[in-house]
Amino acid sequence: MFAACGAGADQFKTVCSSIDKLDKVPWNEVEEELIKEKGLTKENTEKLGQFVRLREFNPSMANVELLNKLMEFDELSKNPKFKKGIEELKVLVNYCALFGVDTVRFDPSLARGLDYYTGAIYEAVVPKALEGVNLEANGEEQKGLPVGVGSVAAGGRYDELVGNFIGPTGSKGKEKRQDVPCVGVSFGIERLFAIMEAKMQIEQMQVRTTETQVFIASAQKNLLQERMKLCGQLWDEGFKVEMAYKANPKLLTQLQYCEDRLIPLVLIVGERELQEGVVKLRNVKTREEEDVPLANLADTLRSALSSM
Repeated sequence: MFAACGAGADQFKTVCSSIDKLDKVPWNEVEEELIKEKGLTKENTEKLGQFVRLREFNPSMANVELLNKLMEFDELSKNPKFKKGIEELKVLVNYCALFGVDTVRFDPSLARGLDYYTGAIYEAVVPKALEGVNLEANGEEQKGLPVGVGSVAAGGRYDELVGNFIGPTGSKGKEKRQDVPCVGVSFGIERLFAIMEAKMQIEQMQVRTTETQVFIASAQKNLLQERMKLCGQLWDEGFKVEMAYKANPKLLTQLQYCEDRLIPLVLIVGERELQEGVVKLRNVKTREEEDVPLANLADTLRSALSSM
């Protein structure tokens, strides 16, 4: 595509770096950079703009139609490498359709990492902005950048990169690089977490930070061993259980711990409960309580957890 616009092989990387900015700055700024800093002519950039902005000009066009539209340009359709690339992309688009993936959009302006990628490249984008929240990076607010805008993952196919590191194979004088077909993707973890946190804030969601299902609490002092015994019994039954390891924790402190970590159920052990052979079951969310016989405890817990 770049060659058809008059860009030389020695300009490939630097032109790519300019085109890669199109998701952040308008075409007129990219074009100015290509002419003033990268050595392209106005005629070169006008042709290039027709190609890389094709999705911008046809935002709702189907992927296959857009690929066919690129082939309508004589400068491109006469190039065997370009035709091969278009056919490969059509295969990829078809495979995505067969898998039921309908969120893939072909965009010829994607130009990241083309110095080592040898096939299709891709980015994952969260397109829907979360209004009223700005994305933070390294603790600093990026004003005007709404959450949900921009790439959160990127990757592609690179058949030659590994071979550059493992060295050539073959007998002396007949050495050749050993190509290793690879496909990879990297994720922007900080950006993903920032988007998730913003989404939680807007939707007032809470996320559990523990897998604990049941917390064993005590209402009076000197019940550490009783709590430990009950904890062990429930572990044997397959429940995810924890308890406070202080000898005499305050009941309110234990209940607050469960509320903060969204632990759904609390079993409260007290002197009365021990005497009667029961344990008090508390629903942390509703704060409803009931006495449950120890003989029926496992079944009652399974029933309570399955209804949550």
